Amino acid sequence: MKEHPILFSTEMVRAILDGRKTQTRRICKFEAIDSWEISCLVRNGVYFRIKDRPDIPSQRIDFPYGQVGDRLWVRENILLQREKKTPYFDVLYCADLSHFDNGHELDDWFMGYRGWYDSGLDKQIIPSIHMAKWAARIFLEITSIRVERVQDISWKDILAEGCDVNKPTGDPSIDDFTAGVEATDTFHWLWDSLNAKRGHGWELNPFVWVIEFKKL
Repeated sequence: MKEHPILFSTEMVRAILDGRKTQTRRICKFEAIDSWEISCLVRNGVYFRIKDRPDIPSQRIDFPYGQVGDRLWVRENILLQREKKTPYFDVLYCADLSHFDNGHELDDWFMGYRGWYDSGLDKQIIPSIHMAKWAARIFLEITSIRVERVQDISWKDILAEGCDVNKPTGDPSIDDFTAGVEATDTFHWLWDSLNAKRGHGWELNPFVWVIEFKKL
């Protein structure tokens, strides 16, 4: 069993903490055109092939987060906050402003942010990409991995992604079709807000890793 870092936005961290998020979709870095399709999924990767062209070798892409049974430690935005009238500071998690309680490990790491401290500012957000592993509070176990096009997501999976949408059942005023359209639109917006600027927008319908997990 290995551990791998994974980034989540503050909104998605809240969804994990609330128990609403049990899936995440990440770009499968494969420059695929429409003629490429999934050949087979192996233990820690996937093979792609060109449809109706057995003479062209398949291409393998490795899963970047290990394999089923491995753990993910969540990188999230944290906040450094100066304690008033003292030379000390607090570390808080931006998602819920809870405190980090392992202060004996902060000294060496904090030296990288000495410029902020000496500037006299009271607060400084540290982006998730810079969060050290010792500050991780959320660990996830990978329970399933698959590959699909991002637009193939179902409404059940949209709920598992942590989106706040109407369920197709349970509300007589909302029919299944309407709920499904609303859910897809919500995830479409979420996906583009995180991935469009990186060249992986919804309309391009990229291949994605679908990672299912449980919070430990």
